[in-house]
Amino acid sequence: IYIYSALGKFDAQFLHTVGQDFVRTLLGGLGWNAELVDYHLRLWMAAGFPVFELCVGTGLLFRQTRLAAALGAIAMHALLLALLGPGGLQHAWGVLVWNGLFIVLDILMFLWPLPAKLSAGLETPSAAAIATAATAPQRSVGFIDALLVWWLILPIGERLGLVDHWLGWALYAPHSSRAHVEIS
Repeated sequence: IYIYSALGKFDAQFLHTVGQDFVRTLLGGLGWNAELVDYHLRLWMAAGFPVFELCVGTGLLFRQTRLAAALGAIAMHALLLALLGPGGLQHAWGVLVWNGLFIVLDILMFLWPLPAKLSAGLETPSAAAIATAATAPQRSVGFIDALLVWWLILPIGERLGLVDHWLGWALYAPHSSRAHVEIS
Protein backbone atom coordinates (compact mmCIF):
# COMPACT_ATOMS: atom_id res chain seq x y z
CA ILE A 1 0.00 0.00 0.00
CA TYR A 2 2.77 2.46 0.92
CA ILE A 3 4.69 1.79 -2.29
CA TYR A 4 1.66 2.14 -4.55
CA SER A 5 0.53 5.23 -2.65
CA ALA A 6 3.96 6.83 -3.00
CA LEU A 7 4.21 6.02 -6.70
CA GLY A 8 0.80 7.61 -7.25
CA LYS A 9 2.08 10.85 -5.74
CA PHE A 10 5.06 11.17 -8.10
CA ASP A 11 2.86 13.30 -10.29
CA ALA A 12 2.72 16.98 -11.22
CA GLN A 13 -0.88 17.10 -10.03
CA PHE A 14 0.05 16.04 -6.48
CA LEU A 15 3.11 18.31 -6.34
CA HIS A 16 1.12 21.39 -7.37
CA THR A 17 -2.13 20.76 -5.46
CA VAL A 18 -2.45 18.38 -2.52
CA GLY A 19 1.29 18.37 -1.91
CA GLN A 20 1.24 22.17 -1.69
CA ASP A 21 -1.71 21.98 0.71
CA PHE A 22 0.37 19.65 2.90
CA VAL A 23 3.42 21.94 2.74
CA ARG A 24 1.41 25.10 3.52
CA THR A 25 -0.29 23.40 6.46
CA LEU A 26 3.00 21.99 7.78
CA LEU A 27 4.83 25.31 7.50
CA GLY A 28 1.86 27.18 8.96
CA GLY A 29 1.87 24.80 11.91
CA LEU A 30 5.52 25.68 12.45
CA GLY A 31 4.63 29.39 12.40
CA TRP A 32 6.03 30.11 8.93
CA ASN A 33 4.23 31.78 6.05
CA ALA A 34 4.53 29.28 3.19
CA GLU A 35 3.94 31.99 0.60
CA LEU A 36 7.28 33.55 1.58
CA VAL A 37 9.09 30.29 0.75
CA ASP A 38 10.36 29.93 -2.84
CA TYR A 39 7.84 27.99 -4.93
CA HIS A 40 10.48 25.60 -6.30
CA LEU A 41 11.58 24.81 -2.76
CA ARG A 42 7.96 24.11 -1.86
CA LEU A 43 7.74 21.71 -4.84
CA TRP A 44 10.77 19.84 -3.48
CA MET A 45 9.19 19.79 -0.04
CA ALA A 46 5.97 18.37 -1.53
CA ALA A 47 8.05 15.70 -3.30
CA GLY A 48 9.47 14.76 0.11
CA PHE A 49 6.12 13.27 1.14
CA PRO A 50 6.07 10.49 -1.50
CA VAL A 51 9.86 9.99 -1.23
CA PHE A 52 9.52 9.33 2.50
CA GLU A 53 6.48 7.09 1.95
CA LEU A 54 8.38 5.09 -0.70
CA CYS A 55 11.29 4.67 1.73
CA VAL A 56 8.87 3.44 4.40
CA GLY A 57 7.19 0.98 2.03
CA THR A 58 10.48 -0.34 0.73
CA GLY A 59 11.96 -0.53 4.23
CA LEU A 60 9.06 -2.66 5.44
CA LEU A 61 9.95 -5.32 2.85
CA PHE A 62 13.30 -6.15 4.45
CA ARG A 63 13.88 -7.56 7.91
CA GLN A 64 16.99 -5.42 8.49
CA THR A 65 15.12 -2.14 7.93
CA ARG A 66 11.65 -3.13 9.12
CA LEU A 67 11.88 -1.62 12.62
CA ALA A 68 13.04 1.79 11.36
CA ALA A 69 10.49 1.72 8.53
CA ALA A 70 7.65 0.80 10.91
CA LEU A 71 8.58 3.70 13.17
CA GLY A 72 8.71 5.92 10.07
CA ALA A 73 5.24 4.73 9.04
CA ILE A 74 3.86 5.54 12.48
CA ALA A 75 5.48 8.99 12.38
CA MET A 76 4.09 9.55 8.87
CA HIS A 77 0.53 8.73 9.96
CA ALA A 78 0.90 10.90 13.07
CA LEU A 79 1.98 13.79 10.82
CA LEU A 80 -0.96 13.13 8.50
CA LEU A 81 -3.32 13.19 11.48
CA ALA A 82 -1.91 16.62 12.40
CA LEU A 83 -2.07 17.90 8.80
CA LEU A 84 -5.53 16.54 8.03
CA GLY A 85 -7.15 16.99 11.44
CA PRO A 86 -9.22 19.80 12.93
CA GLY A 87 -6.19 22.07 13.36
CA GLY A 88 -5.10 21.51 9.77
CA LEU A 89 -6.98 20.80 6.55
CA GLN A 90 -10.09 19.59 8.43
CA HIS A 91 -10.62 16.41 6.42
CA ALA A 92 -13.50 14.04 7.13
CA TRP A 93 -13.36 11.92 10.28
CA GLY A 94 -13.13 8.78 8.16
CA VAL A 95 -9.73 9.92 6.87
CA LEU A 96 -8.53 10.53 10.42
CA VAL A 97 -9.81 7.14 11.61
CA TRP A 98 -8.09 5.52 8.59
CA ASN A 99 -4.73 7.05 9.56
CA GLY A 100 -5.24 6.15 13.22
CA LEU A 101 -6.01 2.56 12.27
CA PHE A 102 -2.88 2.41 10.15
CA ILE A 103 -0.84 3.35 13.21
CA VAL A 104 -2.45 0.42 15.04
CA LEU A 105 -1.89 -1.90 12.05
CA ASP A 106 1.77 -0.88 11.76
CA ILE A 107 2.27 -1.66 15.43
CA LEU A 108 0.50 -5.03 15.19
CA MET A 109 2.09 -6.10 11.90
CA PHE A 110 5.64 -4.83 12.30
CA LEU A 111 6.35 -4.11 15.95
CA TRP A 112 4.41 -6.79 17.80
CA PRO A 113 5.78 -9.02 19.12
CA LEU A 114 8.89 -7.00 19.78
CA PRO A 115 11.94 -7.85 17.66
CA ALA A 116 14.32 -10.35 19.29
CA LYS A 117 16.87 -7.65 20.14
CA LEU A 118 14.28 -5.69 22.10
CA SER A 119 12.52 -8.64 23.68
CA ALA A 120 15.52 -10.34 25.29
CA GLY A 121 14.38 -12.46 28.17
CA LEU A 122 10.89 -13.08 26.77
CA GLU A 123 9.82 -16.62 25.90
CA THR A 124 11.10 -18.17 22.69
CA PRO A 125 9.44 -21.08 20.87
CA SER A 126 10.33 -24.49 22.18
CA ALA A 127 12.13 -27.08 20.06
CA ALA A 128 8.91 -29.14 20.02
CA ALA A 129 6.91 -26.21 18.65
CA ILE A 130 9.50 -25.62 15.93
CA ALA A 131 9.53 -29.31 14.99
CA THR A 132 5.73 -29.40 14.85
CA ALA A 133 5.65 -26.36 12.56
CA ALA A 134 8.30 -27.89 10.29
CA THR A 135 6.31 -31.11 9.83
CA ALA A 136 2.93 -29.45 9.32
CA PRO A 137 1.32 -30.31 5.98
CA GLN A 138 1.79 -27.72 3.25
CA ARG A 139 -1.42 -26.01 2.17
CA SER A 140 -2.44 -25.64 -1.45
CA VAL A 141 -2.92 -22.36 -3.27
CA GLY A 142 -6.49 -21.30 -2.74
CA PHE A 143 -8.98 -18.53 -3.09
CA ILE A 144 -7.30 -16.27 -0.52
CA ASP A 145 -3.96 -16.59 -2.32
CA ALA A 146 -5.56 -15.72 -5.66
CA LEU A 147 -7.33 -12.77 -4.07
CA LEU A 148 -4.06 -11.54 -2.55
CA VAL A 149 -2.28 -11.73 -5.91
CA TRP A 150 -5.22 -9.92 -7.55
CA TRP A 151 -5.05 -7.08 -5.00
CA LEU A 152 -1.27 -6.83 -5.39
CA ILE A 153 -1.54 -6.53 -9.20
CA LEU A 154 -4.77 -4.52 -9.44
CA PRO A 155 -3.21 -1.15 -8.48
CA ILE A 156 -0.97 -1.26 -11.55
CA GLY A 157 -4.11 -0.52 -13.58
CA GLU A 158 -4.62 2.82 -11.82
CA ARG A 159 -2.17 4.73 -14.05
CA LEU A 160 -3.70 3.09 -17.12
CA GLY A 161 -7.15 4.36 -16.15
CA LEU A 162 -8.45 0.83 -15.53
CA VAL A 163 -8.84 1.17 -11.77
CA ASP A 164 -10.13 3.99 -9.59
CA HIS A 165 -7.34 5.84 -7.77
CA TRP A 166 -8.61 4.70 -4.36
CA LEU A 167 -8.60 1.02 -5.38
CA GLY A 168 -5.14 1.62 -6.88
CA TRP A 169 -3.87 2.98 -3.56
CA ALA A 170 -3.02 6.30 -5.24
CA LEU A 171 -4.09 8.09 -2.08
CA TYR A 172 -4.21 11.89 -2.31
CA ALA A 173 -3.12 11.63 -5.93
CA PRO A 174 -6.29 11.94 -8.02
CA HIS A 175 -4.49 12.60 -11.34
CA SER A 176 -7.27 14.97 -12.33
CA SER A 177 -7.30 18.63 -13.16
CA ARG A 178 -8.17 21.28 -10.63
CA ALA A 179 -9.04 24.90 -11.03
CA HIS A 180 -8.97 27.67 -8.50
CA VAL A 181 -11.45 30.39 -9.42
CA GLU A 182 -11.21 33.77 -7.77
CA ILE A 183 -14.01 36.25 -8.27
CA SER A 184 -13.44 39.82 -7.29
